[in-house]
Amino acid sequence: MINNNGAITLNGTESEWLFWCILVNLIFAGLTFSLHLLGKFKSKSMGKFLRKYNRYRWNIAFGIGILSAIIIFWRLLAYTFNQGELFRVRTDTLISTKMADWGGFAACLASIFALMSVYLAFKALRSQTVAARRTSFDATFTQIFAQHNILYRKVMQHHMVILPAITIVHHRVKNASNLFTGCREMFEDIHLMGVNSIPDFWKRYNNNIGLYPSADFKNYFKYIHREVSCIMHNSKDILEPEDQKRYVKLIEGQMNNDELFCYFINQLEYWISHKYEKEVDEYANYLKDNEFFKEICLIENYRPLIKKAWDISKEKIGNNEPLMEKEWFAEENN
Repeated sequence: MINNNGAITLNGTESEWLFWCILVNLIFAGLTFSLHLLGKFKSKSMGKFLRKYNRYRWNIAFGIGILSAIIIFWRLLAYTFNQGELFRVRTDTLISTKMADWGGFAACLASIFALMSVYLAFKALRSQTVAARRTSFDATFTQIFAQHNILYRKVMQHHMVILPAITIVHHRVKNASNLFTGCREMFEDIHLMGVNSIPDFWKRYNNNIGLYPSADFKNYFKYIHREVSCIMHNSKDILEPEDQKRYVKLIEGQMNNDELFCYFINQLEYWISHKYEKEVDEYANYLKDNEFFKEICLIENYRPLIKKAWDISKEKIGNNEPLMEKEWFAEENN
């Protein structure tokens, strides 16, 4: 029987329990900071996993700390008052009736609630910080998104004029209403142009629509890249992946089918020309993860064009799947 007015001595088993509880806290404290450092890990599989769970690192750390404190208190309570029994209540332990003897246990129990209070305060502060960053991000994105329409109207001011260098398809596209439609119609006759690669087609088309139309045409797509990159890089720890996808879909929904097809050709050409650059590969995968081109791949009139562009680039693409999943234009979608 334990004298509750005296000191107690922990045996090897009890000391080992406390040792492991403290060690677990230290391990997860280390993991908390490690996840922050490894969040930029570039491996496609491990990096994606770490970036996904990096945002929950503090919840994990505090949760393990609170759970460990509860385990320690429960173990000490059982050792002091219940002869070390964790799950079976004994009736032969003397319980002190002196308030002063309970000071140590009160402090131990209070530490658990103090840790919970610190966690809740941290969550409240973090929520306020995230809300302020979200407001700033929304304001920035709204301004960027408004400029999208201005650049679109600038492109639409150019009339479709095909220079004599590609007269073989001149008759077909000379009456195209805009540069986007002209690009799509010319690609439909790509086999008549003697072009055998996407970079060659993109260069040929831009050379033949003229210097100033081409500058506005390519600048419009460059701006779309900036819009998506803004979401990709500036919304970390602010937006959940599902919310990021909604923002990306806002940009995709602003574009008609011909624009989407031209942007697909633009990005495929850029990926082929810079496929060994990590930033280019990350951006292409981000578009794929957010299904930017999925809808156009499911449209009957555009699916054959997407597949043709893919087949033409098969040698350059290899086993990679940039920008989209091949299943999106598979035969079963017909």
